[in-house]
Amino acid sequence: MHLETRVACARPAICLAALASVACAIQAEPAPSDGLSFDAGIHSRIRQTCVRNAPGLPNGGDAVPVASERKANTQGIRVDSYPWMDAKWREYTVRLGLGHSFIEYLEGVSAPHSERAYRLPDILYLNNLYIDGQGVFDGLLDFRIGRQNMTENRHSVLGLDRLILDGTPGDSSVSTYSDMARFRFNLEGRRSLELFGLYDCARNTMSMGLGRARERSLNRLTTSDSLDMDQFGIGAIWSDCAGEGFPFKAYAIMKGDRSYERKGERQPGKRIVTMGVNAKPQLTETLSLDIECAQQAGRRSNGRFAGGTMGYFDVVYRREAPWSFSASPYGHAGVWYMSGDRHRLDADDSDTAWDPLWRRVSVPSEIFANGAHPGLRYWTNMLWLNGLVGLDFGRMHRVEAYSGPIFAPADDGLGGGDSSFKGVLSRINYFFPIRLAPKNASGADRIEVFGSACFELFNPGGYYASSKPAIYVRWLLNFRF
Repeated sequence: MHLETRVACARPAICLAALASVACAIQAEPAPSDGLSFDAGIHSRIRQTCVRNAPGLPNGGDAVPVASERKANTQGIRVDSYPWMDAKWREYTVRLGLGHSFIEYLEGVSAPHSERAYRLPDILYLNNLYIDGQGVFDGLLDFRIGRQNMTENRHSVLGLDRLILDGTPGDSSVSTYSDMARFRFNLEGRRSLELFGLYDCARNTMSMGLGRARERSLNRLTTSDSLDMDQFGIGAIWSDCAGEGFPFKAYAIMKGDRSYERKGERQPGKRIVTMGVNAKPQLTETLSLDIECAQQAGRRSNGRFAGGTMGYFDVVYRREAPWSFSASPYGHAGVWYMSGDRHRLDADDSDTAWDPLWRRVSVPSEIFANGAHPGLRYWTNMLWLNGLVGLDFGRMHRVEAYSGPIFAPADDGLGGGDSSFKGVLSRINYFFPIRLAPKNASGADRIEVFGSACFELFNPGGYYASSKPAIYVRWLLNFRF
């Protein structure tokens, strides 16, 4: 290991040790069932990534959302830590959680270390501050109000993985907070109605750290966007699981983007309504479908029309432990369509591209989340044919791989090439446990260590001017108490 790698690893280790010591000093306090109790813990992640030939715009231009000092080939170590504390009383919980983020680039950044946006200690911010109620009014109502995560166990808390999966943080942060209020009314017959409202501020004002870290824009589309592109949304989701083997969701969501500034010029805001249905019929014991279709309509603040279309169809297979070594095979094959627009970034043009709402990373790809393609966390204009296979060995232990070609339905002129074929995206993941806590563990027995590793390959098609394959390699370790 190079000296610079050892030094970079040592700094995150110091941060982890300091945060862990605080969390471990606070133990859960037993209390009567109707009394007040406290709990605390920490979740830290350390990962190293290597990116080669990150897909981007060979012809440059305003659409490249990557700072000039960051190159197509990068390697870095990242630490994200989340200490938290709970106060519980009956069915109510108040949570306070902080977030710490730090990146040390080992290569691919030309700026002097003192001028980088990422330097130790980087940034400490308010990640969670909410009140939660479960089963209020004899089980009728669940609610959560305040700054909260948009994901749990890698899935949307609202059950809409293709629409609402991340919050405000940019640059592929693992934090997914949003300022949100959500209420779920649990009705008879396994039916529910969920109402929510959220606001994403482009500026993380509740933070401490380096100046450049605090000044990052969290919602921007490109590097030149200002810090004022706030977003808000309200929605209703009807879930019905009463039908035997035919659960579905119907939803209506309104999202607004504030007008913002780019290179000294005011850009129009947008308000758009999304209506759709997601159904997951169970065909047999091992086969099911995942079908979703949605339509958007709205306008920009300059009066121009905005709207898009999304469609998803998947055949899903899963069989529980058919072999002696207790592995469960699973997989799916399907197609994902999102409409595009020829002039997506032009202020005065109609916007017919699908707006991914709060699913900024449209495909499960880390190389695209870390690359230089325009609006990566808002990527759209896509027709993706893909298949996935995997083996599930038990809790937090599985291996899976997927691959498939990607096409651009609209000729948006952003890729620099002369074809609608974007390329083939392939990925293999391995998730493994090192130490898992037993159920209802307390004290030091709650300590968990688990990790993952991935290799990703993107072979660009004629859509791009460059034909260089892009690769992404990453290992990740989680420490949770």
